[in-house]
Amino acid sequence: MKRAAGLGLFSLFFAIIILGGCNPERTADVDLRLLFDEISTETDMFRMPELMWRSGVSSGEINPAHAQTTLIDVRGPGVITRMALQGSDRQGKLRIFFDGSPTAAIEVSTFSVKIPDMPEGFSEGDAASWLPIPYARSCRIVYEAPTDSSARTPKAYHIDYRTYSSRTKVKTFSPRALVSLRKRTARIAQLFQSPEVPPDTQRIEGTVVLGAGEPAVINLPTGAYAISELNLRVIPFSDTYDQTMRDIILQSKFDGLHTMRIPLSDFSGGGMGARPVSSLMMDADGQGRITSRWRMPYREEASLAFINEGSKRARLNYTITLAPIKWEDGRTLYFHASWREILSNDTDSTALEISGGKGIFKGEAYTLYNYTSNSAWLSNGEITAEADGQPLFTAKGLEGYYNIAADNKSAQQTLLGGMIRAGGRQTYGYNSLLRLRLLDGIVFSNSLRIVFRKPAGRIDYAVATYWYGDNKARAVGFAAPVSYSRTLLPSPSAGAASEVGE
Repeated sequence: MKRAAGLGLFSLFFAIIILGGCNPERTADVDLRLLFDEISTETDMFRMPELMWRSGVSSGEINPAHAQTTLIDVRGPGVITRMALQGSDRQGKLRIFFDGSPTAAIEVSTFSVKIPDMPEGFSEGDAASWLPIPYARSCRIVYEAPTDSSARTPKAYHIDYRTYSSRTKVKTFSPRALVSLRKRTARIAQLFQSPEVPPDTQRIEGTVVLGAGEPAVINLPTGAYAISELNLRVIPFSDTYDQTMRDIILQSKFDGLHTMRIPLSDFSGGGMGARPVSSLMMDADGQGRITSRWRMPYREEASLAFINEGSKRARLNYTITLAPIKWEDGRTLYFHASWREILSNDTDSTALEISGGKGIFKGEAYTLYNYTSNSAWLSNGEITAEADGQPLFTAKGLEGYYNIAADNKSAQQTLLGGMIRAGGRQTYGYNSLLRLRLLDGIVFSNSLRIVFRKPAGRIDYAVATYWYGDNKARAVGFAAPVSYSRTLLPSPSAGAASEVGE
């Protein structure tokens, strides 16, 4: 995936003006154009949305004995924000119905997310789509199996959606509207692949040598700024790359708030071992170079610190790119990267718990060590989410949640994540999964809780979570100090189960 140095999607802010700007006669609060604008202004990802929504998920398996299966039947107003479809083949059909109509508005001739006139850059083959599909009153998606029952095979699905308040005016998706926005979607797809440098940036560069237990603190310029890009290169002084990337801890303090304490391996999205990543927000080469495009704003003062919790020295080269911002009280949010380790004998499997403030959840990197050759954790794992004290969803099966091909348990990545590292035979050993969120971010007003329900079997895992919160939002239950200095477990031997990407 081509990546130019710079800020992610900054230039799309200007593309909004070039490709249509605002429409004073617009009557809808949400329509396809506005949703593309929301993706375009991901440079403002640190702003609290003005229009709130409730996140939901419909997921499950398709029984091959059934001729027809309803994948989702949800009342609006709302938006389908992401679809993932797993199966060993693409036989069958999809039909999408809106607003109670008995006639399908969209028909797909295969078991595929690629609707007619699907723009480039908004899907990963037939398996995953992040094209927004808005609806005013309801949406129903139906899978129709092949008429020949002998040709039917098990399949699975995972669909994310938003639900707005009943007073929200949403304009239902139409193929004509999608075609009319081709220039806009082409521009977004281009910027997905080749981010551009924002104007008025300044860079701070340096090199530090981190001895055992030694911190290096970098103070940033005073005033209202946002880190737009963070480039790091770690050079171990010994042949201990995997362990060194785990031992070096990134900390941040923005306007007096502690917002990050996380191993570099997990911050990069590559998980234990810091494997290669190529995604919308993070890139890593698997050899010590990391690029982060998370926007990290502060109002007055900020600092980054790197602490070596290990016993081996390492050199760290850094380039911090900053851009001035307008701080908006009540809307501008701080970036957080939280990290927790959960061992197989722990009873609490909470990945992230936030209380006291508002914000938006933007994704996670999930690394586990599987002590057996049993891969049931992929299909049987569950993720539940609660916001503001109310349950949002339970997502069943990690394959759909992370868009992993059910018949291909090997390393596989998309723009928004995937299986970054895969163990050997049936995923024995270390496995790393990454998911980033565009329109499927989870908003909350005062609390959020994400739980990874552990399937049966001996599994240890760690979760890095990426989120934005106001100055009152706090992560509860950071990892214990011993977690940061823990020695990595050995990789499976070649005779037992060799790892992909070693």
